[in-house]
Order: sequence, then C-alpha cells, then structure tokens
Amino acid sequence: MKFRTMVLVSAHLAGLGAVALWAQMDPTFTVRRKNWDDRSTRGECTIRVMVDDEVEVELRGDQVRLRTVAGRPGRDDGTECTQGLPQDITNFEFKGIDGRGDVRLVQEPRANNRWTAVVRVKDSKGGEEGYTFRLRWESRNGFTGNSGGSWDNQGNRPRNRPNNSGNSGNSGGWWGNNNSGNSGNSGGWWGNNNSNNNGGWNGQNNGNFSLQQSGSGSFNYDGRNARITRAYIDARGNRDVRLRLTPDNGGDIEFRGTIARTDRNYLEIDLVDSNNGRVRGRARVTPSGSNGIDSMQLDGDVNGRNFRGDFRR
Repeated sequence: MKFRTMVLVSAHLAGLGAVALWAQMDPTFTVRRKNWDDRSTRGECTIRVMVDDEVEVELRGDQVRLRTVAGRPGRDDGTECTQGLPQDITNFEFKGIDGRGDVRLVQEPRANNRWTAVVRVKDSKGGEEGYTFRLRWESRNGFTGNSGGSWDNQGNRPRNRPNNSGNSGNSGGWWGNNNSGNSGNSGGWWGNNNSNNNGGWNGQNNGNFSLQQSGSGSFNYDGRNARITRAYIDARGNRDVRLRLTPDNGGDIEFRGTIARTDRNYLEIDLVDSNNGRVRGRARVTPSGSNGIDSMQLDGDVNGRNFRGDFRR
C-alpha cells in the first residue's frame, strides 16, 4: 500500500514537472514572406495564430514568438509579412480582424524595447480558436536586418528600463526616451494624429474625441516628482485612447489604453502601454464641456515601479 502511494505521488510530481516544462516551450518562428520588400518605407504583417486561453504575440524583425500566459502554447496558422519590423518606425497601426475573444495591442515597437511589438490574445472560451490581426507601419529606411536581434537564451524579450540618470522633475531623464519637450508634438510614439482633428466629448464611448486643458498637477514615478502644466486625451474609438501629460521641464509623459467605463460626466481608461514601458493602471477623468478636462487622477505601475498622477484645470 505504501509502495502504491509513493508511485502515485511520484507520477503526480513528474506530471507537474512536465506541465511546467511544457509551459516554458514558447514557439518562435520566422514569418512567411509575401510581396517582400526590405527597402520599402511601408510594411505590414498579417498575424494568424491559434490560441487556447491566453498568449502574447511578440514580433521583432522577421521573428514571431508566442509567449504562453495561460493554457496551451499557441501556434502559427499562416502569418505573412511584406518585410520585417524596422528599427526606425515613424508610424504604427494595429487592427484586429478575426477571433471570438479579446485582442489588444499592449506594446508598440520603440527603441527602448528593441523594436518589439506585443499583442495580447485572450480566448475565454474552451478549446482552440483562430485569431487574425494586422500590424502596419511606416519607417525612414525600411527593414535592414533583424531588428534588435533574437530573444535571449531564456527566451525573454528585453524589458523597458527607465533611465534613472535624470533629475527630479525632469521627465526627459527618468521617464521614457521622449526628450522633445514640445507639448504640441510628442514624436512617433504618440503618432501623427493631431488632437484637434477629433470631435468633442459627448458622454459616449463609441466615437472619436479629443480633450485638452492647461492647469496644474503632479506626477510621481518611483519616488520622483514632476509638475504637470497641461493634459491631453485623444480617443480614436474606445479601443485606442492616448493620454499625454506635459511637465514644466522635460519630455511628455504618455500612455495608451482603452475605455473601461463612461457616463456623461465621467470617463475611466484602462492603461496598458506608455512611452516608458508596459503599464498596469487606470485613469479617471472628469471632462469639462466638450473639449476640456476638469480633473484627472491616474495610478498604476510601469516596469514594476509605481506611478501616481493628479491634474486639475
């Protein structure tokens, strides 16, 4: 009887070990080439994957990695690209095409993540499901090789690291790589869309709108503070919302997210990305009229470091 118990326990532990090993086997593959043109300043990838539960799809250069978050490992189902992801992207777009679950862009390719795009696919229903989405970009010089190199020996992608060389109050030194200091143009990460082109806030979450406001506030990240003088929100539908804070010294602090909840006088935004790395956080906004901001509070973490902000007109 003791022998039988020992065998069952050993078999159970061996099974757990196999599951752990299996979960670490994240598939990596080279994209298929379709109308391939390294020199073009425009490119795109149509990503087709099979997912059971949750996977993060990571594209760097001409390599795709399917990082298992939960459930079975994902697998390629016919991914095609016109070129590899370049190192000098000036504009980047994401579009979901097919799939029953949730698909969202959680990291845009930038220099501080070695030009790696990350899309999270979450399939809440049982069994495997096919998902299709498209990534498009513009660059200065096209694709000239493997953008940023391959994943390291442990299969880890590079994490965004804050630059701690700056002084307190200078977000250009300690938050992201955006050192423009120009409140009207935050560079390629924010995109080329002019906030003034969108309509005003009407209490709904299914349209385009822009809010901006001069005022005063503070932003604290990892124990360092910046004084905020202006805030912007630019929504291109409820799945693509950009939030930007302009400090009195240094480059802009930028976030990207999705609308979580709205009513006529209130707006909540789930924050998922920033110009300093991946984000878990939320912004709570009270609009002022159709184009202004009465108040804003935001909090969360970036790269495992907490942030908190407050702004009022």
